[in-house]
Amino acid sequence: MPPTALSLKFFSLPSLSLIWLDHLLSLRREIIKKRDLITKIKLIKKECERDKVLNKINEQQQDYQGLKKGFETMDMTRIQLVLNPDKLSHAESKRILDRLDELDIKVSRIICNKMQTESSCPKTKAYKKILQIKFPASKIPLIGISALRQFLKENNEAAAKQL
Repeated sequence: MPPTALSLKFFSLPSLSLIWLDHLLSLRREIIKKRDLITKIKLIKKECERDKVLNKINEQQQDYQGLKKGFETMDMTRIQLVLNPDKLSHAESKRILDRLDELDIKVSRIICNKMQTESSCPKTKAYKKILQIKFPASKIPLIGISALRQFLKENNEAAAKQL
């Protein structure tokens, strides 16, 4: 899911939303305390009704906690980082790995794309922990279904050996 900045914002959304919701929750609790002080006499006579805004904040908090857990659990979400054999792609990939690590999100596989016979996947410490698959460069432009099918047919065995 390129581009990098948008992808990282997508994966950061649950964590950032939980921070905001925690803040909203504390503000709402303050509001409820002050409201209860003012209406204490009336509440004794009536049954106390639940705060709808507080309920909504709690629901959203649970939703985002579930989404965050889903991103962090490899059984539910598998992220495969695709990189090309150039310096910019390697630098962006390193940035992605660092940010996802901060979010406790693991990358399940690195796909080294457009590999030539002399090129290699990155050998840095961060990359070594992750399964890497090399995918060769295409000799023809991969435009259209027939070109893609032909490429996959030619390279299916090489990719299968690496899994």
